[in-house]
Amino acid sequence: MPDLPAPLALLPVATGLGLVALLLLAANRVFGAAEGVLSDPPPAVRLIAYGADSVTYDIKFWMRDFERFVETRDAVLTSVWYQTRRAGLRLPTPQRELLLHEADARHAAEQHALSRARVADLIGRVELFAGLSAEECAALAARVEERIYGQGELLVRESELDDTLFVLVAGRVLVAGRAPDGSDVALTELHSGAFFGEMALLTGAPRQASVTALEDTAALLVRREALAPLLERNPALPGRLSEALERRNAARRSALDAQPSVEGAAVGAEAPSLLGRIRSLFGLGA
Repeated sequence: MPDLPAPLALLPVATGLGLVALLLLAANRVFGAAEGVLSDPPPAVRLIAYGADSVTYDIKFWMRDFERFVETRDAVLTSVWYQTRRAGLRLPTPQRELLLHEADARHAAEQHALSRARVADLIGRVELFAGLSAEECAALAARVEERIYGQGELLVRESELDDTLFVLVAGRVLVAGRAPDGSDVALTELHSGAFFGEMALLTGAPRQASVTALEDTAALLVRREALAPLLERNPALPGRLSEALERRNAARRSALDAQPSVEGAAVGAEAPSLLGRIRSLFGLGA
C-alpha cells in the first residue's frame, strides 16, 4: 500500500469579508511552502459561517507527520497573520465607535508626519541614495511601503524578476546563494540599516541571491515606479546612482571571490554600462 498522507483536522479561522481571496491565495502559495504541509493534495479554504463582525472559513491541508500537528498548525496560522498584515488587513477584533476631538486629529497628523520624516531619514542613510537632496528623500518616502516578515519567511528568491529595493528597518535576514550542487550557501547576514535589491530596482536584473528573515523583520520597499519621477526631474541623478551601484558591485565581487563554492552570478555585468541600463529601463534620454 502506498504511504498516503494523513488528513489534518480543519482549522476554523474568523476573518473579515475581504479576506476570502487572500486566504485562497495563501492556501496554495504560502501554506504549501510551510514546513510540514504538503502541496499535493493542495490546501483548500471553504466558507463556513457568517458572524456579527466576521466570516469564518475552514482551512484544510495535508501532512505526513501528524505528531507535529501543533507545530504545523502554528506555522499555518502564523503565515495567515503575516500574509494579512502585508496586505494591509487586520484580523477582526470587537468594534467600537469612537468620537475624536479635533485636537486628537491634529495629533494623529503630527504623528504621521513624524513617521514620514523617519522614513525620509532612513532613505537618506542608504548609500545608494546618498546623492538625494532632503526634498528628494521626502518625496521618495511618500511613495515607499513598509512590510513585516516573520522568521523563516522568504523576502526574495534567487533568479526571480522583481523591481524592488529593500531597506531593513528592524530585524535580521540571511543572504544565501546557490552552490554548483544545488544547495544553498550562506553568504552574509544583514541587519537594520542595510539594503539589498539595487540591481533589480535600477537595471531589471534577476535576483542574485535568496533572502530569508531570521527573526521578525520590518523593511521599507522602494519600487521602480516610486523612483522614476525623481530620475525624470533630476538629469544628474542616474549618473550618481550608477556610480554608487558600481562601487556596490565591486564590493560584492570581492565578497563572492571569497566564496568559491558559490556559483558566479552575473554580478555587476558592465556591458552595456550601468548608466546606460538605468537610462534604458526608466526610458530616459541619453
